[in-house]
Amino acid sequence: WELCTLFSFMREEQALERVQLEPLNKPGSTEVEVLQQLTNFSVSVAHCYDPNEEMRLRRVINAVGETQFNERIRVLATACIIQRKEENEKEEQERL
Repeated sequence: WELCTLFSFMREEQALERVQLEPLNKPGSTEVEVLQQLTNFSVSVAHCYDPNEEMRLRRVINAVGETQFNERIRVLATACIIQRKEENEKEEQERL
């Protein structure tokens, strides 16, 4: 719900400042690789574990517009990728 609310009713810049996305990595994959998958996000193939919850979410998403919601999730993913890469570079520099 939080992502849906943030991206439905807040300006993009405000929402991005408030979100800290923590990807659930599969063994052998990096956070950036997982986040990269979100850059192609489509709500049309996304599902919730609870069909009732999914119906509620889809109503809110449809009110905003599926295309706009997809784009906002993709922008979030891209921003997180940039942030992770910057953090990784900073850590690498500190090791040297």
